[in-house]
Amino acid sequence: MKSLRRNLFVAAASALCIAVFFVAVSLAGGAKRARAERGGDDQWVNIGEIYNDSTSRFKAGELGRLYQALAGSDVTTIEGLESAMTGGSLTSQNFRAQNSGKNVSVSFGGMKWDAVYLTTAQHDGENTKAGDIILDLWRSADDLKSTDKATYSGGWVSTTATLTYPSNMYSTSKIRVDTLNAGGQYSQYGGSALEEKHEQDDANQYARFTMSTVANSVTKYLAKPSEVGYQADEWDEATANSYNSNKYYFPNDAYGAPKEGGQWYNNDCNYLDNNRDGGRAEGAKYKTWQDDYVWLPSMMETGRVNDTGDGIWDT
Repeated sequence: MKSLRRNLFVAAASALCIAVFFVAVSLAGGAKRARAERGGDDQWVNIGEIYNDSTSRFKAGELGRLYQALAGSDVTTIEGLESAMTGGSLTSQNFRAQNSGKNVSVSFGGMKWDAVYLTTAQHDGENTKAGDIILDLWRSADDLKSTDKATYSGGWVSTTATLTYPSNMYSTSKIRVDTLNAGGQYSQYGGSALEEKHEQDDANQYARFTMSTVANSVTKYLAKPSEVGYQADEWDEATANSYNSNKYYFPNDAYGAPKEGGQWYNNDCNYLDNNRDGGRAEGAKYKTWQDDYVWLPSMMETGRVNDTGDGIWDT
């Protein structure tokens, strides 16, 4: 079933238990973040599997339960969900308000995800149209296994931001290319060049979320950051203020330039325009992840670890 106007799409933000995630912390801070601890089932509304592999369609009953959990017991259709988004979006705090303080999780594609943010597409894309409703999903911590660990870079760390391919640049990270099955190239040791191209793996656990050619693929229901739109210059002032008083953007938070009021820590951290100085990598490499189906969430979305009241998602 091809996407139609007002269909529900999901933006799948995968949060893994990452072995060496906080690399180059002085440069990246928490620009891409791992999942915090998750409470017991008494703190969650758990929605069953919403997708039927046999029919390649969503299950109406579970989808209706999801709508109710997101926007209220009287909301059972996509039209009702759209009407409930009076401010243009609904956050995790809005979901909790509908469920006596409980968060919402949902099974999709054989994995368990936390529903964290409801918004609309701002740009037409491969499967989406501007105005389509988007649900951001964050991989549930209790769905992860002890083997779900990965290094962020290709086994090396550097705090030098002026490398051609910095070790903490997300688009050229090993975790994006291999672990999350985006494919492409990640930076070699030393940051002066890229590895040979890595093809996507149809045996990867995220294959059905990242490859349209595998059995039971669900990519036609997924939105990309370039279609979601807010991730081009995402900004949450409370998050920025909780970390620093100068409203700095972290590298990798957004795939575009800072919006008015925000700024890079310094010019070296502006990976987007890092084709300056002759030998630096082209800025296009920095924003390659804008066309991924699965990605690591940013601090601007999640807020800071152990803090409340900040983050776009208000988790």
